[in-house]
Amino acid sequence: MATTNEKIQNQIIGRTVNLLRFDTGLQNQMSARLNQLKRKITKELRIGGAGSRTFLQVQTKNQILANIQATLDDGFADIKTSLERNLFEVAALETELAATVVNEKAGVELVTTSFTAEQLEAAVKFAPLQGTTVAGALSTQARNVQERFQRDIVQGVLAGETNEQIRKNLGNMFNQTNQQMRALVRTSVQEVANNARIATWEANSNVVKAVQQISTLDDRTTQICIAYSNKIWTLPEYIPVGHDLSWNGGPPRHWQCRSTTTPIVRSFKELGLDVDEPDEGRRAAKIEDPNDPSSLIGADVPAGQDFDEFLNNRGKSFQNELLGPRRAELFRAGRISTTDLVDFQGNPLTLDELKALDKPTPFDSTAALRSL
Repeated sequence: MATTNEKIQNQIIGRTVNLLRFDTGLQNQMSARLNQLKRKITKELRIGGAGSRTFLQVQTKNQILANIQATLDDGFADIKTSLERNLFEVAALETELAATVVNEKAGVELVTTSFTAEQLEAAVKFAPLQGTTVAGALSTQARNVQERFQRDIVQGVLAGETNEQIRKNLGNMFNQTNQQMRALVRTSVQEVANNARIATWEANSNVVKAVQQISTLDDRTTQICIAYSNKIWTLPEYIPVGHDLSWNGGPPRHWQCRSTTTPIVRSFKELGLDVDEPDEGRRAAKIEDPNDPSSLIGADVPAGQDFDEFLNNRGKSFQNELLGPRRAELFRAGRISTTDLVDFQGNPLTLDELKALDKPTPFDSTAALRSL
């Protein structure tokens, strides 16, 4: 029988997989907005048809740059608003899930949430994102596009390039921007989701005594996430347990990071509750020494597992739902692994679909206590 912490870990891993599917759908939405922006600029340049005159040939350079800058500003402002709205929903969902996953698996209401909408909004807007914020990263992208437009498009026209060459340069510019946008979306979704959970568990450190990083181990995993895989830190001090790696804010540890965190909760005995453990047979006795963080964790720590192991331990219906029937069949036959499915393209989730998955069930703490 799985321990409470192992059950929690399984739930968190499953949720992380669904978040990867969700952020793929969100990436597609942001890409569609970039394509709309590209079409607007193409129209302003009047380079749609072969042999048509280029707008830059009949207007001054400064006028054109002002027009394009306004279009880019409006386009990236629209993308920023849409992305932040989705991230706010993710923060709210993951804050709730961080509490309910512990309560449901423990069978007792132990973790509570008290974050206001304003706090969640601030957490999204000011969440650290690889040395910047979501808004800062978008501003950098917009500035880079403007600079590249002036360098590659404007100068190309002044140098006498054909409309076909200009269209090609414009396409290359937006292809590069699209790749950067996709990286930004994935990283920001994982950043907001992990931060929301960690903030909830840290606020309940009387119940959650530590956090553990779970890395996706495949041939795309970075060296840093391989090194951090399954490492544990105490809460709320973030003292390394059995290793010397600093917490450093936790996942995501790099752009497009797929790692996540899972909580390690205290036993009922540690919480001072005179009731039977829900998985007493699997718990090991522990000797606690306040001067030794590793002794405070004890032996009730889930064994690490990657996504292949996770999927192999789930039923056929779960695999079909996650991967789609055809890919699930290939996975079960050993012909593909999660390495081949890392982006889950072709099977994304919308925000409404994400909300419907792992939806918390109504929790009756009185009934749960009566059953103990």
